[in-house]
Amino acid sequence: MAAAAAVLVSAPPSLAAPGATEARGYVYSDNGGVRVTTAVASAVQRLPRALTVSVRAVADFIQVSKRVLDPGDPGAAMQLTGHHHPDAVTSASSTAGGGGVAEKWRFEGAASVAAARVVRGAPAGVSLFARGSSEPDYASVSGQLASSVELFERNLVLSAFVGGGHDWVQPVEAPPGQAGMWPATHQRVTGGVTASQLLTPRLALRGGAGVSAQWGMLSNPYRRAIVLPAGATVGTLFPEVLPRWRDRFTGFVGLSWAVGAGFALHVQQGAYIDTWEVAALIPEAMLARAIGDRGVAYLRYRYYAQTQAWFHSSHYHTLDTPFLSGDPRLGPVRDHTAGAEVRLRVAGNPVTGVAFMVGAGYDVSVLHYESTSALVGHVGMLSLAAAYGGE
Repeated sequence: MAAAAAVLVSAPPSLAAPGATEARGYVYSDNGGVRVTTAVASAVQRLPRALTVSVRAVADFIQVSKRVLDPGDPGAAMQLTGHHHPDAVTSASSTAGGGGVAEKWRFEGAASVAAARVVRGAPAGVSLFARGSSEPDYASVSGQLASSVELFERNLVLSAFVGGGHDWVQPVEAPPGQAGMWPATHQRVTGGVTASQLLTPRLALRGGAGVSAQWGMLSNPYRRAIVLPAGATVGTLFPEVLPRWRDRFTGFVGLSWAVGAGFALHVQQGAYIDTWEVAALIPEAMLARAIGDRGVAYLRYRYYAQTQAWFHSSHYHTLDTPFLSGDPRLGPVRDHTAGAEVRLRVAGNPVTGVAFMVGAGYDVSVLHYESTSALVGHVGMLSLAAAYGGE
């Protein structure tokens, strides 16, 4: 993968330095009245004995100014098919329909340690990752163990991971009639494999598959389902009730092609299905352009098309049903996301000392649910990074 990444211009050359720090800022806003301001600080440092340590801190400030079109999804950052970049749109629960939190902070910390070795002539590595987050009504901890090996003169890279997490939900105000159900918890375990094969000096093939199981209280205390009896013109809102178990399966296959003249094209087809009968196809494309040896520019596009869960309905005619879905994400979904980003080294050289890099990006997402207006989201990003300690 290291050889393929160098050939296919997937990152600025300066990131090969033994140490690096970065600060990023994101601002997300949409026509549903949600605004999220995010600050991210991260650092990576190589240590003796082929160890690498990395840390990351995230702070989100969430503001809800009017009725929410997209009520959010606790745990979205743990899913491989989330609708937004997890650094830009908080995985925290946001309120819907008059919930008790209009503004709040969310904090997240993560750390990992990785070790590299040569096993029987093949470069290999293992890493351990831990993450925790907290906000007034939601907390989460998770961990992951991953390993990889490079075979056939590093042309084939195989990787695998396993992980798990535990979440606590403490609503500001419990849903009517459910005071005894909260606070509540839910758990998850995850696993997956990936492979990358360098086919030619200019062409790389990659693919992978993942699986996760979630159980516990998967309903969001802030979401409401509409019950509209036959012949009635006005419905009543009831707390959503979702199944307490969900298995998810994901897969992808992609190609990266070093076109020439500093250009590289990355295309990928993703797929998703779960035991709630939600299925999705996710084609993506990205064009990268090297800016000499100083940085890289990206243009990207992603389409997301999803079917609905077997129990989901925009409204129900009776309460004589085991489940009530108040989440439009469980209905038909169509999303178009396009963006651009530039990362540029503006001073120094990481091989001889310290290099400084700046970055800027913008994404726009047009998200269609079955019974709401299009949700149009905008994400702006600025970053400042330093790489140091050349070898």
